[in-house]
Amino acid sequence: MALAVAKGAEQVNGAGVTVKKAGQATLDDLLGADAVVMGSPTYFGQMSAKLKALIDESIKVHKKLSGKVGAAFTSSGGTASGAETTLLSILQAMLIPPM
Repeated sequence: MALAVAKGAEQVNGAGVTVKKAGQATLDDLLGADAVVMGSPTYFGQMSAKLKALIDESIKVHKKLSGKVGAAFTSSGGTASGAETTLLSILQAMLIPPM
């Protein structure tokens, strides 16, 4: 899914896209991006531990991420799988305003 999202983002004139797994992404990657799109498989209605760890670490640079465009995606098997809450948990983390 991440590659499909990247392919769509590359259609934006002048956009450069980098795809990284959550465990490989760094705070510098987040700071250097104009937009951040995060995705995760659904695990019992939750995002992956690696994505949660990246989000938790981003508190160190939280104020510097303000104003960036953000988006999220998830995948899961079947209906009533918790994809909705996974997606909302990623977006909720992105929407917390810096203090």
